[in-house]
Amino acid sequence: MFDLTAKHIVYFFLLLALLLGVALRLHHLGYKSFWGDEIWTAQVAERSLDYILAHSGVVSGYWRPPVYLVMAHFALFVGHKEFAVRLPALIFGLLGIAMIYRLGRLFYSKAVGLVAAVLLAISPYHLWYSQEARWYSQLVFFSMVSLFFFIVLSCRGITSEKAA
Repeated sequence: MFDLTAKHIVYFFLLLALLLGVALRLHHLGYKSFWGDEIWTAQVAERSLDYILAHSGVVSGYWRPPVYLVMAHFALFVGHKEFAVRLPALIFGLLGIAMIYRLGRLFYSKAVGLVAAVLLAISPYHLWYSQEARWYSQLVFFSMVSLFFFIVLSCRGITSEKAA
């Protein structure tokens, strides 16, 4: 009836790791009130897109990532302010779980990738950063993406001159 291969089983367990990550990250996502830096993120997210883009990047020596702020701006259409402004962090946290599986698979095996995904899904620090209205989980995700492409491109012999 069902033709379950090893590939299907791996993807099933990856899906379970992601569902665990969703459940843990959604739990009390909008429950806590904003604190210090989250207040700033919420205030900027409520502004217009022109304002967000004009005040993103390096401003006064402080890095303000535009991707997170734009996503938080649009997430405010979801409703509940604390929940909505923290939603992009949750999304990047889940993408990080999927990306660490990919890195584990690239470096070692599918089993190592699954273990890494489960460990990141239950990691207290990653949970914390995936529930904060700040760009920390975005940083983790894009760091993993950068590492992935660095390894893949360097293994293929693509230098910076060829990549550009």
